[in-house]
Amino acid sequence: MDVMDLFDNLRYTIARAEVSSMDPQQRGILETSDEALLRAGYEKKQLNKSLTGVYAGNPGALEWQIVPKYMSDPMWDMYSCTGGGGAIHANRVSFALGLMGPSIVIDSEGASFHCAFERGWMSFNENKYANIRCLAIGCNYMIVGNLWAYQSKSGFMWNQPWSPHGRCKAFEADCHGIIRSDNVGAVLMDPLLERVDGELVRDETKDCLGIVSSALCIHSGTGAALHAPNGPALQTLMAECTRLSKYSPMAIDVCETACDGLLLHDAVEVDAIKRILRPGERESDVPLALTASRSNLGHSLHGCGLSQVLQVIWAHKFGSIPPCVHLN
Repeated sequence: MDVMDLFDNLRYTIARAEVSSMDPQQRGILETSDEALLRAGYEKKQLNKSLTGVYAGNPGALEWQIVPKYMSDPMWDMYSCTGGGGAIHANRVSFALGLMGPSIVIDSEGASFHCAFERGWMSFNENKYANIRCLAIGCNYMIVGNLWAYQSKSGFMWNQPWSPHGRCKAFEADCHGIIRSDNVGAVLMDPLLERVDGELVRDETKDCLGIVSSALCIHSGTGAALHAPNGPALQTLMAECTRLSKYSPMAIDVCETACDGLLLHDAVEVDAIKRILRPGERESDVPLALTASRSNLGHSLHGCGLSQVLQVIWAHKFGSIPPCVHLN
């Protein structure tokens, strides 16, 4: 990612000495969160002391701590506790913008943004001290070049030496895993309805890019192996999430997939989607488009869910379903 080293510290009243020790991911998360709120029409005065939650999917300062300068510069040592602290990535946003809602970093690798998104959506529960709005953030930077070389050689990405192409080929017969990428971004969620004089009213003046009808996270539990796909768990997740949304499975036209770029994983996922969203013979005649942002944009690990959500939002906005670029 270009220009990750650039940052306007004066805007956020952060000392230059402290900025030099900040993980670049903290800067990116702060800037994109600020821009998301500005685009939604919220200024800093409105946000100060508000119950705005911050839920960030991020690995913490995993790569930043092995940057050579991090270990040698005495100025970095002074601020390394906050500049390199994994929990601070969300706290930095809350502190800089004066937000008083929950401020949480979630690390569940590829599911990190999904979990942050689900926690943010659940935070609007009226039965507790609810947020009035929240940010769901996804971020993962590739900072150290030698990790790319190591992950390529070790088979963490494409399965060497059987993969001659070095691509994430969703649903292809010659697929051999994922390719890493980096990204950062934030999605702002507001309650769709507000209670005014005992009645639920929708604010039509808000610029709405999409509506979240339901969100759900579960674990697959015991299976063949810790890393193996679990078809029944996927079916349970999709069935319950569809039920909570109060939509018919037939009303769903597009499904964004996880797409690990592995034959078994992709086959299990597609079979689970078909069983839940197109279960019968009559229903199977109705087209269901499958998209895969990991194939198009790479696997940004903790931030990949953000790419998936944004791909669906912009596909709907422009009325065009993006193809899987490596599917022949």
